[in-house]
Amino acid sequence: MNAEVEKRIQQMLDGVEIEQANLYLMQYVQSDAAWEVCLSILTDSPHIQVKFFVATMLHTKVKRHWHNLTLPAKRHVKDVLVNVINSCLSNTKKVGDPMYGAQYRNVIDHILLPLCTACVYDVESLESYLPMAVAKMYLAVEDIQKSEIV
Repeated sequence: MNAEVEKRIQQMLDGVEIEQANLYLMQYVQSDAAWEVCLSILTDSPHIQVKFFVATMLHTKVKRHWHNLTLPAKRHVKDVLVNVINSCLSNTKKVGDPMYGAQYRNVIDHILLPLCTACVYDVESLESYLPMAVAKMYLAVEDIQKSEIV
């Protein structure tokens, strides 16, 4: 299923059969399977634009369907989002091209949206997930800004 979802996202990004791709994705994001597929694509896709798009889909999913998840499933989603943020932060530092780093920073911003929304819906998360994710992002952006000045 990952391949089909990623294909439809790529169609949207390429401007090919936009209406059909959009309809498919809007329907798919309503399904229970969308949680794992979106998290998997966010984790595994090498395409920055696809990660950005999937982060937006996850934000919608969290806003509309968070209450349907079990507590372990909620923790899993938050853990994956934090891990992807950490991965993106390390990617912003690896490449000397500031544009590449900026693209990853945009993805991080979009991943923070579903994470923050999930934390707002789950008070326990406000104490455990959000401060750590924001602190790591702040330090990484600070490091990136210092390296761009040099």
